[in-house]
Amino acid sequence: MRGLPDPTDGSSAQHVEWTAVEEGFRLLERDLGKLQQFIEINATGFRKILKKFDKHATSATKELYLSRQVDVQPVFNRQVR
Repeated sequence: MRGLPDPTDGSSAQHVEWTAVEEGFRLLERDLGKLQQFIEINATGFRKILKKFDKHATSATKELYLSRQVDVQPVFNRQVR
């Protein structure tokens, strides 16, 4: 990869540094996966709460609210731009 040191070249200090960078990327990937799961769980919970509210209040605000306020948020929008 351009700009990153070659792990097979150089001293053991560079190797240790490269290993630390790789480990950092693995941890970042893991944390991003956890964040994505957290977002999905919260979105599901939010939808269930609104569904229950609509049922008890005999209203139909869930879909309107979700489309206007929630689905437009980048964190809940699945389209990559």
